[in-house]
Amino acid sequence: VWQRGTIFSNISNLAYCADRWYIGISGTSPTTVYNHDTIYGADTKTLVIEGATGNTTSQLIQRIESANCRGFSAGDKITLSFNSSLYNLASKDLTVIIKNASVADDFSTTENTISSSVALTTTKTRFEITFTIPSDSYRKGIQIMLIPNGGVDLGVSVIFSNVQLEEGSVATPFEQR
Repeated sequence: VWQRGTIFSNISNLAYCADRWYIGISGTSPTTVYNHDTIYGADTKTLVIEGATGNTTSQLIQRIESANCRGFSAGDKITLSFNSSLYNLASKDLTVIIKNASVADDFSTTENTISSSVALTTTKTRFEITFTIPSDSYRKGIQIMLIPNGGVDLGVSVIFSNVQLEEGSVATPFEQR
């Protein structure tokens, strides 16, 4: 959802961009984060991170409040699905991390990290990753992190759309809510 603007430049660490998404950075900040509604055709809510010289980390982060996580228990399956690709770079690994807030809705410290990785290419790919919740602590709130390994260099863009987290081990078609 792009209610607070569609182009964000000179981004500071942990700055919000698209609603409820924010960027964690180290090194130089990405030059721009923006909505590009023609890259994936019907995927009108596409987030693009454009790189910068000296960017060593760009993390796309979403936090889900405890009110939306009350039903999660240790051993439950959750599935994260999303579209992603690269522009102007043949391949790059993307680390996907999910963890919970240590205190309900307070993400200053997190715990119980689960992670996976996928390989991005210039071809739009739908990724579906199923995780097993390691602890009832996930009821305190969930943080999702999509991290292009090694940052995003100048002239390179990482593209995301249709990110969805749902209960169960099967990804369903994207629903905009």
